[in-house]
Amino acid sequence: MGVVSLRRSGVHRMENMHDCSNVFLMLVVFAGVLLAISKASGVAGDAVGSVWPSLVSILAFMLLTMFAAAVVVWAMLHTESMSK
Repeated sequence: MGVVSLRRSGVHRMENMHDCSNVFLMLVVFAGVLLAISKASGVAGDAVGSVWPSLVSILAFMLLTMFAAAVVVWAMLHTESMSK
């Protein structure tokens, strides 16, 4: 019972949280999900491919939303640093 060292308590630095191998693994999982969607639509008899336009529109919406959020956060941080 005493002072706990931060080095041994499992606290990690933020820059090591998402290294390149994690990003690569996320991309592999995403590719697997897309493959599973294509196989499932083939099994269900989706000859027209109606799942792909909705998937593309959802991904575009998510990308635009993330971009807008990044712009807002950047603007907030930039105006905060300019006011000092």
